Amino acid sequence: MGASNIKEAVKAKYLERLLQNKTKQPIKVYNLTAGGLFLWEEICILDKIRNRFRGIVVLQIAPRRLVLDRGHLKGGITRHSRLAMYCPKFDEEMRLAGVSKPQWIGNYFLDFYKFFVARLPALLKNLVIGPVQWNPQNAHKWRPPTQKQWEKSVNNLVKWQKTYHENRDANFEVYRRLIRYLRESGIETAFLEVTRNPAAEAIIFAKPDFVKIYQEYQSDVIKFAQEMKIPYWDLAKFADLKPKDFIDHVHLKKDKARRRYTAVLATRIIDMLSTQEQFEGP
Repeated sequence: MGASNIKEAVKAKYLERLLQNKTKQPIKVYNLTAGGLFLWEEICILDKIRNRFRGIVVLQIAPRRLVLDRGHLKGGITRHSRLAMYCPKFDEEMRLAGVSKPQWIGNYFLDFYKFFVARLPALLKNLVIGPVQWNPQNAHKWRPPTQKQWEKSVNNLVKWQKTYHENRDANFEVYRRLIRYLRESGIETAFLEVTRNPAAEAIIFAKPDFVKIYQEYQSDVIKFAQEMKIPYWDLAKFADLKPKDFIDHVHLKKDKARRRYTAVLATRIIDMLSTQEQFEGP
């Protein structure tokens, strides 16, 4: 589960094939990624499916996941405008964050009217040209960023440091509650660090202040992962990702790079599966 950078980096069907070939087990991989997916949306989705499968949830972790404040829990996210699902666990997170939870009417279409209104143009278009065929990876079709857009995106990569200390602990607690909630159903979790273009890293890691706080971030994540007894995977260097593999500052465009990254991820998942009691492979 994760946002667009994970979506563009992991080939789910290829991952599934690698896992099945190695373990000789009928392992199924579900791609639950979407552009701009928030942690609280992931909570909502997992709230609905946690009792319907056994296995591992690979969760995106990134500095931006730890700097969001309660203001991001209002508006569209609070109303589940992209999900249109009742999620008790999500509502509980609203209460703990001090944000008023949605006041549901009890009529599904009225409670989630924003979801349907936002999709009316697409519905009308699809009636004419037919339904959209979903493609999990399409960054290669994007227009490369202009120099101005590139500079803006790179600068945005460092803005999170301004609110990191202020919001870090509260967001770790959200992760803590989610991991424990999944574990109650026999589901284990792994953290997957987001991908970054080495060309962007060369710029941002030239800033001493950023290096210092990023090292603090990684130390915090490692410490939290050890405390929760879950793995933390930062796979970019193991997949040998190069600037030419990216369309912009974080999204992979080359299929070969996706396969390298997915193959490395597969080895980590296999190692994790081999330590779980429910895995009955060799």
